[in-house]
Amino acid sequence: LFHLFIAAARQDIEEVRNLLQSGKYSPNTANEDGLTPIHQCSIDNSEKLLRLLIEYGGDVNAKDRDLWTPLHAAATCGHLQICRILIENGAELLALNADGNMPYDICDDDTTLDYIETQMDRIGITQEMIDKTRTLVENQMLIDLQNLVKKKSQGSSRSIDDILSYRNAEGVTPLHIASANGYQTVVEYLLKQYVSINLQDSDGWTPTHAAAFWCQQPILSK
Repeated sequence: LFHLFIAAARQDIEEVRNLLQSGKYSPNTANEDGLTPIHQCSIDNSEKLLRLLIEYGGDVNAKDRDLWTPLHAAATCGHLQICRILIENGAELLALNADGNMPYDICDDDTTLDYIETQMDRIGITQEMIDKTRTLVENQMLIDLQNLVKKKSQGSSRSIDDILSYRNAEGVTPLHIASANGYQTVVEYLLKQYVSINLQDSDGWTPTHAAAFWCQQPILSK
């Protein structure tokens, strides 16, 4: 994998081809951050390399540690052609990352965003479907948090506050995520568990900042 990632990062297509042909390297093996070679070439805007990896069975819907798919990466970078290739090969348009964002949510490039939204329309994705997908994630997040608390009651050495205030690499806690995405049931649950509303992420943002930035008025009124 190490050699494959180096070759992919160099965009050395022939070396990547040779490594894949050897049968010793899978295009879907992830590094410690969960990144696959397809994630990497989606970030690097390497169309030829992406097509090669897909040819050898690369998963266009692979998720890294923060649940980002290659389409999330390409969308946030504004790489139109990469998005096109990924979508043509079955990339999930409604995939949600750990922050609750779909690829189109984090695309700031107008041309790329227009393409992604056009493809969503083409296959019949409606606002109702988008909302339902987000609700499923909200419900699952609530269940996961409740299960963590249940395990604590069964003898975990970690405090409930430590469990529910877990921070990712950016210092983001579950309350930040729930507040930014308008997950009212999750916010209510966390507040009932006395999770602090003053926890700050790496940028100094509290959950209230996140809710305000994303215009989640119902959350701000909690």
